[in-house]
Amino acid sequence: MDIAAVTYPHPNHIHEFTFPEEWDSSIILVGEEAYKFLTCAGVTSARIGYGVYLSPADGWCWILMAASLIVTTVYVAFPMESENCPELYIRMLLSMIGALLERPIHRVPADILGIKPLLCIIWIFTCMILGTGWKATYTTDTITPTKLVSPFETFKNVLSFTLYSSVGMEQHPFYDDPSIGTPIPELFFVFRDLLNSNVNWITELARNALAQTTLDGFIHLKSLAYNHPAHFNGNLTRPSCTGKVYVDHVQNIEAILPYANRIGANRSIKFVAGTDKLVTSWTGWSWMIVFDMSQTRKLVEMQKMIVSSGIYSRWDALYKRFRPMKLFQHFDPDDDMDEGVEKTGLGSNILSAMTIFVVLSSFCTILFCCELTLKFSWRRCIYR
Repeated sequence: MDIAAVTYPHPNHIHEFTFPEEWDSSIILVGEEAYKFLTCAGVTSARIGYGVYLSPADGWCWILMAASLIVTTVYVAFPMESENCPELYIRMLLSMIGALLERPIHRVPADILGIKPLLCIIWIFTCMILGTGWKATYTTDTITPTKLVSPFETFKNVLSFTLYSSVGMEQHPFYDDPSIGTPIPELFFVFRDLLNSNVNWITELARNALAQTTLDGFIHLKSLAYNHPAHFNGNLTRPSCTGKVYVDHVQNIEAILPYANRIGANRSIKFVAGTDKLVTSWTGWSWMIVFDMSQTRKLVEMQKMIVSSGIYSRWDALYKRFRPMKLFQHFDPDDDMDEGVEKTGLGSNILSAMTIFVVLSSFCTILFCCELTLKFSWRRCIYR
């Protein structure tokens, strides 16, 4: 009885693929082979959306709030003086609005039932809730790093791009010395199986990747080796980032992306990862029985229970955490970033902070001008 690691085509990509019934008693599936890409082509900073400062209230909520403010102001201000001067209502309205900026309401009128002071207190608590929400939103916005975006987010967008792929350890001698042989990138074996896909764009992607000439070899599929990190940066960024992506396993892309941005920072080059993943096959293991597969049925059922409970994935993730695969950053002597320690920083969104500062300063200037106008109008109203 032997055990062997196996991979099987994913049914979403391979036409009319089904598991034979006898496989169910000898195969344990534990994961999937999935690929993503990273690129620096067309990477820009996402535009800041200030609509978040109007949430979570929708349009009707703001309309009702404004109506409540006007009705409350009219009820509280009337009649504040023996003479009903319009400036009194405007002054009270500005005082109520000023509560949003944590300014006190200077004149709180009193009545027999105490309804007017109660309404002012309720409005002050409402302003405190709104102000706290805006402060939390502002703080979150300013400490969140600016999101990088690229128009090339999915594999459908990079069908005609040059794909760079890593080579296995056994291919390193050929990569170091091409005179003894041509290194074969790992994606070659992946796209060779995807040629039979029933998804048109996947078939086109595989066909373009495997296109080759007699003299130059593969046209759109190039090799990289983890032990040559300088080749990674040089091939993907020089002379430009246009039309180039690096494809690898999902977990490898997530580990390489921070390193790519660190080495690209010197030339203001930013990398982003694709938003989708290309799932090519399932992974697992199989018990190889020469005579009777029923001998392992109980063992396979128990192992399937362990896998489905998440115990295997937990221990697998723990092992990969302490024994990570050596990638480009592990062979780069100039990269002194400790993978186990993540540097902290604000990553402040200065543009957002400055925009909000200008808006609030303009609002304060308008209030100041209104107060000056009301000050002179108040005097005319008194001495009229």
